[in-house]
Amino acid sequence: MDELCSLIHSATEGWDSRWFRGLKNPEHTLLPKLFRDEDVAKREGYISVEFRRRARSELAGMDSGFNWLCAMQHYGVPTRLLDWTESLAVALYFTVRPADLDLIAPTIWVLDPFELHRLSFPTVEIIPIPTDLNVAANADLAFCDDPDGHSSSVTKSPLPVAPDFVFRRLASQNGYFTIHGTKRAPLEEIIPTDKRSMLRKFVASRHCVSDIWNALDLLIPSSDAVFPDIEGISDYIV
Repeated sequence: MDELCSLIHSATEGWDSRWFRGLKNPEHTLLPKLFRDEDVAKREGYISVEFRRRARSELAGMDSGFNWLCAMQHYGVPTRLLDWTESLAVALYFTVRPADLDLIAPTIWVLDPFELHRLSFPTVEIIPIPTDLNVAANADLAFCDDPDGHSSSVTKSPLPVAPDFVFRRLASQNGYFTIHGTKRAPLEEIIPTDKRSMLRKFVASRHCVSDIWNALDLLIPSSDAVFPDIEGISDYIV
């Protein structure tokens, strides 16, 4: 853990913010779940509209396309969002949990969200929120059946987003998102070669898994600290 923290600090020195994403397989790309299956991606408009139509009575507080995407992501429906967190501990949790499920090697991605935003808006120094015009336009792509009829505010590159905490889980995980625009490639491929320093990848060997588990026992006492809902309770007691 000390070595990992030292490596991350050295690689990201001078960054104003660090977003982390934990994976169990270093071969997994930074591609939203929606775009991992072309047949699913073609049905994005139907999936999004149908979820909103059927879930509206249960989720009356959703007030924007982006928040509907957050709800879909929360319940496991494929979206154009990628989950990130400001907490390295939370990211590490996802490198080893659920236990022994498709674990190849604990992998941590680290993103500079400000540099990512500068790909689309070089002079803007803030992270957008869900009501930002461009975020809203990217979210609206999910509810549009005509991929060529999108707003001029849609971006090609993914945008970083500081979301409203519409679910307790987002708050407990210090959650953030990136939302893909018109480019459907993995984030690491979208970023130009000369800008790749905004994204770092750290891969641990399998023998480090027990060390990560032991560290998480100190940092995150139980799964319901990460999932403060029924899923967390179930995982904790079982």
